[in-house]
Amino acid sequence: MLKKLVSVAVVAGALGAAPAQAAFLTNWYLHPDGTVTTSPQINESLDIVGPSHIVTSVPVGGTFTFNENGAVEVTGHDGSQPFNNFGPIGANNDLAATFTTTGTATLGGTITYTGGTINVYSNDPRTFGTTAGTYGADTGVLIATFTPVTGSGQIDVTGLPNGTQTITAQATFLAPGYFFAPDNTTDLSASVGSGLLFGFATTNASRVTNASPTVISELGGPGYTNPGCLPGQTTGGCTGAGNFIISNNGQFRLQTPEPGSMALLGLGLAALGFRIRRKQG
Repeated sequence: MLKKLVSVAVVAGALGAAPAQAAFLTNWYLHPDGTVTTSPQINESLDIVGPSHIVTSVPVGGTFTFNENGAVEVTGHDGSQPFNNFGPIGANNDLAATFTTTGTATLGGTITYTGGTINVYSNDPRTFGTTAGTYGADTGVLIATFTPVTGSGQIDVTGLPNGTQTITAQATFLAPGYFFAPDNTTDLSASVGSGLLFGFATTNASRVTNASPTVISELGGPGYTNPGCLPGQTTGGCTGAGNFIISNNGQFRLQTPEPGSMALLGLGLAALGFRIRRKQG
């Protein structure tokens, strides 16, 4: 058992090392509707905004676990630049994503993301902010799936996000025809499995104390009432577990790990497989 835990630690170390040695992909191209006639160049990032719902355990020694589910819409790129060749996004159609994350956090300390899923959709017509699908974010074509592999941030003593929250996720699926390299010819869908990462950075995550009925019904779930409960809160009918809604505003960036970091990941996975086979033997 100890050997298996050591192997898992090697894998975790490799996953943690990849983002640190990754470089943001610049001047890449996005075809929001999957056609060659729409190809806005992305200098660095996509701008995103949307709500999410967080549920936590009761803090023990200030530490708790959490589950978050939400939806974000792409509102532009590189600091609110519009997608002039796509309608634009936000008028008749859009790109949006649903996501779930899990992790641990300490009141007045750090957040650590440990897992989840991010699904990106090309939606035509635009339905974001409605009761269609999940908050209207997933009514179109699934164009990408990412799995968070590392992430961190800070929270204050009440359990609210405080400062920049970052998540780095591994691409597990990219639909052909949407994401292209800086030459606008090389389809990045062929890079799945070779280490392409999607960097997610939230620069502003604030609590929503008067969420709309649509947000509550779509993300809050049965039993949620404004303003919700913070982790550790035992007033206002709260029992210590967190149950609240936040508004997210940030960026998506593509990353390309350096070969050395991916080699380290490969060694970690190989070590894990060796330890498990040896244990079974």
